[in-house]
Amino acid sequence: MRIVVGIVASLAPMIIVLAAAAQTSTSDTIRTMLEKGAVFEVADTAYGFAPKPDGAYGDGKGGPGGAYRVDGSSLCLTPATFGQEVCFEFPAGKKSGDVFVVTGPAGEAKVTIN
Repeated sequence: MRIVVGIVASLAPMIIVLAAAAQTSTSDTIRTMLEKGAVFEVADTAYGFAPKPDGAYGDGKGGPGGAYRVDGSSLCLTPATFGQEVCFEFPAGKKSGDVFVVTGPAGEAKVTIN
């Protein structure tokens, strides 16, 4: 019995790490957006999303961008002109050319993946 308890105790940290990794793995939709870029349309205004590997993004046209971070199936944006983070949950399985709507605390955004 002592051996079984010892084995379970030694495996517990590994199980916790694997569970955490599974919860935070980047969704396929967000991976595609990070590779291809996207356009967010909010209140009839289009905003480009051209991500860079360092966690920054531009609008793809030389205009202002901001910072982004990924948390599992959520993409969080902090536009430089707005200064406040806004997070959106993205559905799985979207690919280049897809158009769909996401909802965040600030409302809805229509997203087109480049």
